[in-house]
Amino acid sequence: MVLLPLDSAHILSPSKTLSENNTAISSTPISEKLADEGAVLLCGYFEYQHPLMKVITKELPEYWIIKKRSKESRILHQSLQLLISASLEKSDSIFTSSVVLNKVAEVIFLLIVKHLMSNYSSTIGALLHPALTNSLQALHNAPEKNWNVGMLASIANMSKSNYSAKFKACTGVTPIKYLTQWRLRSAYIDLIQSNQPIITIANKYGYESEASFSKAFKREIGASPSSKRSTAKPM
Repeated sequence: MVLLPLDSAHILSPSKTLSENNTAISSTPISEKLADEGAVLLCGYFEYQHPLMKVITKELPEYWIIKKRSKESRILHQSLQLLISASLEKSDSIFTSSVVLNKVAEVIFLLIVKHLMSNYSSTIGALLHPALTNSLQALHNAPEKNWNVGMLASIANMSKSNYSAKFKACTGVTPIKYLTQWRLRSAYIDLIQSNQPIITIANKYGYESEASFSKAFKREIGASPSSKRSTAKPM
């Protein structure tokens, strides 16, 4: 399995010396070429609307190869095989077929995230760190609280300096920067999935005024809350 977390341009070829200028693509379906034998190429993608997903994806490699024989990939490849089988199976119900495919795809996505967290330092990987998990859970459960590094370090039973260093090593950002990102990614979901007034959402995530919330939101998301609510697709 080859993963392209950054949606990088790429060429699939049996030759290691293929020129990047050689981009000719056959229009014949691969199944017709191979008949009942040979390799089968299955391509897919995961789509997200949330702009702060970039916080996670920017930390991932340009590509990642999961070899079939590796121990960590056994369940992942079994799930992938199930997805292939489900996609080839003829069903009398389009609804049933799509539900099965979507659920298997979700399992594959979760398995991929698990393997990425175990192999690369990432923001979500900090949740699995024994020294950080309790403080992060507390932050996630009460994002409106006026958190500071001392409070979070106390929950983790660490000094402020050690906590800050460990946190940044795991996530790439400071605890306060992470707090801001978590508040805004949560507020973003509420913003496009509910009809709550913007000031209500702002207060829910620790902002005392709509102006301060809008300023932070625009700095992180790139657009104002009102404009994002009017243009965003349902998540």
